[in-house]
Amino acid sequence: MAITREQALREYPELSCLALIKEAGWDFELMTDEAGELSCVVGYRREKQYLDAVYVYDMTDTVAVRMVLDQAGSRGGIVWQRGGHLADTLNELLELPPPDLWLSPLIAAPAPRLGCLS
Repeated sequence: MAITREQALREYPELSCLALIKEAGWDFELMTDEAGELSCVVGYRREKQYLDAVYVYDMTDTVAVRMVLDQAGSRGGIVWQRGGHLADTLNELLELPPPDLWLSPLIAAPAPRLGCLS
């Protein structure tokens, strides 16, 4: 049974955070497990050689990352990561400076495999 966006926000008001980043140009994908069950919702946005992403497993289990993408001659990785409750994670993600500002994180660590990307 499908529900409308308004019904979903009425039932789960904390989803309004995701609605805000959707309106800001983020794309979303639903990830399923081997049985076809929803395992997580992934939101992402790419800007130049950077990718911001948020993985939502449930309202209290989320991971947000900013990654530098691999390029010819240089390997990318994670430059920023947070997790926890959906609203807190998204607030921190939205407070992150744009990638090209001098205050933005720059040091990349190798990217781990995230469970819902298998």
